[in-house]
Amino acid sequence: MLTVIVPTYNAEPYLSQAIGSLLNEKNIELEILAINDGSTDNSLAIMEDFAARDSRVRVIDKANQGYGATCNLGIREAKGDWIAILEPDDWIEPGMYSDMLAFAKREFGDPNKLDIIETPYWIIRNPDTPQEVKLHCAYRGRINPPRQPFTIHDAPHLLAHHPSIWSAIYRRDFLMQNNIWFKEIPGAGWADNPFLVETLCQAKAIAYWPKPYYCYREETPEKAAALAKRDPLMPFNRWNDMVDILERLNVTDPAVWTPQITRGFTYMGIMIEHT
Repeated sequence: MLTVIVPTYNAEPYLSQAIGSLLNEKNIELEILAINDGSTDNSLAIMEDFAARDSRVRVIDKANQGYGATCNLGIREAKGDWIAILEPDDWIEPGMYSDMLAFAKREFGDPNKLDIIETPYWIIRNPDTPQEVKLHCAYRGRINPPRQPFTIHDAPHLLAHHPSIWSAIYRRDFLMQNNIWFKEIPGAGWADNPFLVETLCQAKAIAYWPKPYYCYREETPEKAAALAKRDPLMPFNRWNDMVDILERLNVTDPAVWTPQITRGFTYMGIMIEHT
């Protein structure tokens, strides 16, 4: 079974598309954990409507705690052998999870020999406007590890791009045995950043399937600017969290540290641009 966690806070305009896209997954045993993180709009009602129509959808309603705490609850509650995350303003193309697991079974015999299966994703730029375009992400075609499965030392550039933790799936036992959790901070807070480093650096067997399925609604410049003004230190706090993880795991490989250092300058540029 694969469990998809949908951590939701006030996503009413997009949530039906997100959950609806999951219901197109026909070839695997699927659990959809729709977790309402104290929404004040109609998100909970949308979740409950899907759950009433499809037994694969399970709704959890709780007070607002933020993205990290909500994902952690999903990991604890999950019944699946594998964990995926779908952010409620995104969607997937049909066959994403069944194709990933079929690839793992075909290539490695048993998907449970792996810790993580990675894919590229689609960037949806100018979403929900006449100017909407669908673009390949920056690392599509650039992840060419010398072997499969591999570790982050074989493909450290996975750490150099957008922390697209939602275009991968994670073996639940791998997360639990290595005590890997999201940082619990208010709001979204870029909790995906440290989770990216923790998972990739702890994994002993990563596989890469080069077909994109996940459709990521890119943030508008206005939203990015508002975030920068509201909490200008937040990106640097997450960068420090990532450094803490590398140091705790005794990572000394310069090839792994280089994208982390580069990311710090990228964050600085973002903040300078928007503040």
